[in-house]
Amino acid sequence: MIVLPTVKSSPKSKNPKFLIYFGKPKSGKTTIASMLDNNLIIDLENGSEFLSALSIQARTVNDLAEIAEAIKTKNKEINGYAYKYITIDNGTKLEDVALSYAAKLYKATPMGKSWDGTDVRELPNGSGYYYLKKAFQKKLEEIRALAVPDQGFCAYVINGGNGKQVMGGWTYVPHGKAKLKKSSKEPQVTEQNPAYRSGLRSLY
Repeated sequence: MIVLPTVKSSPKSKNPKFLIYFGKPKSGKTTIASMLDNNLIIDLENGSEFLSALSIQARTVNDLAEIAEAIKTKNKEINGYAYKYITIDNGTKLEDVALSYAAKLYKATPMGKSWDGTDVRELPNGSGYYYLKKAFQKKLEEIRALAVPDQGFCAYVINGGNGKQVMGGWTYVPHGKAKLKKSSKEPQVTEQNPAYRSGLRSLY
């Protein structure tokens, strides 16, 4: 039997588990991240060099893998977590870094086994963005698992294009059902393209 609430419930969490900072370039996003207690900034474009911060430089997928492995080793040594927060600065650069991994994912498919390219964004009809999204999310999740602060919070800095930077919001795991409907002005392009597939997996 369902019991309907009659009073407001107390908050169950003070911090979001996943945070996106957004704002215009040079508006202070990295500065804010540097002020978080015990926050490791994985800097993909030298943005933290002018700040007093816990930061480490990375430029490639291999760099990210080495950093992740080093954090795992440290966490194991102390039987806990070396950092309360981990910030990736920034998301546009993370997309660039993830390109090589996206190419690897595509080449592992029947369609891509004979492909000799390096940039999946050049695949026909935008189909490569499906693999770029998977690569981006994979690398992000690998880092997110390495820090567990109070209430499971971790920070993430993302930078958009066109002179603007994306900076704020948080995510949660929803429960329930959703009904989706897809339409396209050019079905001959989108119908057989996995990048345009309708489904809950496409919602982020």
